[in-house]
Parts: sequence; C-alpha cells; structure tokens
Amino acid sequence: MRASVTPGWTSTERQTQEYFSGEERQKHLQYLASSQSIQLQIQPEDIANHILFYLSHVSRASAGHNCVVDGGWLLE
Repeated sequence: MRASVTPGWTSTERQTQEYFSGEERQKHLQYLASSQSIQLQIQPEDIANHILFYLSHVSRASAGHNCVVDGGWLLE
C-alpha cells in the first residue's frame, strides 16, 4: 500500500509562538478562520492520527492517494 499525508498549517510550539501570541495574534487567527473550512488550529496529533490510520489494518483497502490534512484550506 502506498499513500501519503500532506499536512496544512500545523500549530507546533514554534508556530504558536510566532503567529498565535503577541500583538499579531488576532490578525493571524482571523486569516486562519477565513482560509480554512474547519475552524480549528491543526495540532501535530491530528497529523499523527492520519498516519496511524494508514499504518493500521483499518486502512487495508486504501492505496495510492494523498490525504491532505489542512482543515479544508484547499477548499477556499
């Protein structure tokens, strides 16, 4: 089985520090809200869960596609 996971803007410790704290916080949150269909900050665990799905027996019928984990960013 071959599949890939492409993460969107993920709220790592560094991303949170640079974009979601301080004076620019509200501006970046508004941009994120206007760009993503699902209103959440993607966490590293969200990416890991998709990878774990592909590593598990549950995904045995999945092959040859890319799972984009971006909260619907590409849907804009």
